[in-house]
Parts: sequence; C-alpha cells; structure tokens
Amino acid sequence: MITKRTAIPGVTSASASLSATVNELVREGGGRRTIVVDSRTFILSLTPAPPGQSAPSSDDTDRVAALEAELLSVGDQDQRSVLARPDMLDLEAASSLSGIPVRTLTHMRRTNRILALARAGAKKGYRFPAFQFEPTVLAAMPSVLAAFGPARAWQAFDFLMHAEPMLSGAVPIELLRSGQAADVERVVRAAATLNHGAY
Repeated sequence: MITKRTAIPGVTSASASLSATVNELVREGGGRRTIVVDSRTFILSLTPAPPGQSAPSSDDTDRVAALEAELLSVGDQDQRSVLARPDMLDLEAASSLSGIPVRTLTHMRRTNRILALARAGAKKGYRFPAFQFEPTVLAAMPSVLAAFGPARAWQAFDFLMHAEPMLSGAVPIELLRSGQAADVERVVRAAATLNHGAY
C-alpha cells in the first residue's frame, strides 16, 4: 500500500485536492494518503469494496456531497484571502518592486521561472508573492518551481511558506532568504513527489 502526504493549510482548495487524491487512489486500486489540515493529521484510506457489496446509501452520498461543497467553499475563501493580501502583487506592482519589465515578468510566469498565483481556472489576475523578489529567493525560484511543474503553483507556494519536516521543521522561504538554497533544493523534488500542498 502506498502512503503519500498532502498538506492542506487552512483547507485551501481542499476539495479539488481531495477529489484528485481520491481519483488517484481509485486508479491505483486503493491506498492511503495522509492529509495535514492546520497542523492536524488525517488519514484518507480508499479500499475497493468486496465483490457483491452494495453501494453506499443515498444518505452517505449526500453527506459526501455536502462535505465536498463545504471544502470547496472553504478552499475558495482561503484562496481569495491569500490573493487579497498586500504582499500579493499585481503585475505592475511586481514590476515596480523588482525592476523587471512587465513583459519579462509575463515571460517568466509563462516559462515557470517566477511564482504567480491565481484562483483555480483563472486565465488572468495573477498575483506575484513579493517575497520572491528578494535576490537570494529570486535566484532559487526556477528550481523550486521546476520541481512542482507549471500547473502546481499553489503547491509550490505552500511548500515555501510552511514548516517542512524534511528540513527539520524549517520554513523553506526562510532558508532561501538566509542563503541556504542548497538545503531547499535538496528536498524540494521529494516534497513535490509527495504531493506536498493541497491547492
């Protein structure tokens, strides 16, 4: 049985992550995932029903649907909250702070060399976390983002902002700020393969 760990700070976008995790477990024929929500650990386990076992009752289905709707709502609210913070810069403000031209920032976003966050499914309205424009952090961003891939910006953000067990509980962004990029780069690929983050 495979066990993977997924962190869900504030249950941000948890239903999308939960749905993706369940679908992955179905494809694998079952398994377990550990999910961390606000420092509380939960275990999600999916086991195929024995042949001949009946489907869950409609009450069970209704409870799952209600939970999913609640998680979607909480995740959406959390994403909105993060994106509304003053340290989440629009393109013009990011250009002004960093001294990088708007066109170059846009190219960097498209080529996954700079962290840009948006609500699920958004094609515009990206926000650029201000922390990444510090020189030691900016230099490390391409390798961090490459580990997660272009479709997982929220997971990369989560990895950077929260204590990482593989770094003895250190927060990756703080290590990058202090010039310890090698330590972060040493564990980022492993964290990404563990489905770190839940956005």
